[in-house]
Amino acid sequence: MNAESKRPSSAHCGTPLMSKAQRAAEAIAANPQMSDRAIAAELGVAKNTVRNARNELVNADQLDDDQPRVGLDGKQRKMPAHRRGAAQ
Repeated sequence: MNAESKRPSSAHCGTPLMSKAQRAAEAIAANPQMSDRAIAAELGVAKNTVRNARNELVNADQLDDDQPRVGLDGKQRKMPAHRRGAAQ
């Protein structure tokens, strides 16, 4: 077995390997108004991965969570009151 066969497959494409959570956090930071489901569909990850990444950003005070979000259908919706209260 040579040294090249031990490398992960992503080592050959020239882009750094990022976890799904890191990709989700970057997408949220770039488009915080997008819903978790819309970001998940765009990235090809689970909506819970995006939700967890958003919660981490909110808890670290890097993101304001009480803004309206744009869903998969393109409509803008306010956050439910129970979510707004949890973010404060």
